[in-house]
Amino acid sequence: MAPLLTTARPKLKGKTSFVVLNQIYPIGMARYASKQPLFLAKNAKWTVVWGTNLTNDLATASALPDNTSRQGLIDGKRLLMDIQTVNCIVIANDLSGLIENSFASNLWQEKKIEAGFHHYAKASTKPGECSLMITQGIAFMLVPANNTALVAGGKLVGFQAAYTLQKTTFDDSHNAYTSAVADAQEHTDSKIAAYNLIYDNYMQMTRVAKNLFRNDLAILNFFVFNAIKKTIQPQYQDVETVRIEKASDKIVANAIPNTPITNIGTLPVLINDTVTLAAGATTNNTFGDRIKFSNRDALYPCAIRMSRMVHQG
Repeated sequence: MAPLLTTARPKLKGKTSFVVLNQIYPIGMARYASKQPLFLAKNAKWTVVWGTNLTNDLATASALPDNTSRQGLIDGKRLLMDIQTVNCIVIANDLSGLIENSFASNLWQEKKIEAGFHHYAKASTKPGECSLMITQGIAFMLVPANNTALVAGGKLVGFQAAYTLQKTTFDDSHNAYTSAVADAQEHTDSKIAAYNLIYDNYMQMTRVAKNLFRNDLAILNFFVFNAIKKTIQPQYQDVETVRIEKASDKIVANAIPNTPITNIGTLPVLINDTVTLAAGATTNNTFGDRIKFSNRDALYPCAIRMSRMVHQG
């Protein structure tokens, strides 16, 4: 069978971010608009319409989804998968205890390996290991001799069905997460391609500008990509996911007042030890630019989405 050939994911030209590109191009295009007749005198291509079209292309590209805009969805799917991972570990521990109540102690290690517990150590961090652990536990209970021993050891009616349901629920949550990641990557690649086309067109224009204004650095610096880039302060507002692990606190700095804070998890989140934000609820940030979030649950992580000021080159 011939090997499957894949192309590398595209890289964004300009060695910067979408956010910074969205600041660079308008500056350069505004200067192009003010000097457009000089460009037109060099070549019929350099019309007002050319500048308008490139500006419109930038607006279209900027509106395309990417990893950042889809991050809230991805983080929500990841949180649900992590919750199901905890549930898998909890029910696996129940099976471990049941094995110890059902078999002689010299058989515990053998039976637990047969039931998938050699995957237990990695199950909390590797979804494939978690799925294998639960799958083998189901197969273990389907062996008649094992089932007979487990029933004698106290296995409740419905336990095996619950184990099977947990396997399905976990796999569904894992598939939803990986699909969200793949979807975001696909959209990001399309967005990168759109921005790279803008970059190529813009750089073609700046080559003309370098000839036109070779003796006027003050004007030229508002065309040259890297010159504009150096003048930009790349601090900007971003919507981020803040994950709060089980039974822990998280302090967030540079929060933006009067922007939404949304609980994207399935547990309540305590804000500044005073306000409880219910699962799925949204509140306005009246807490300032430094906020403490607390998760009082002893088993599960939770997460919120909020706006912060961040730096990116």
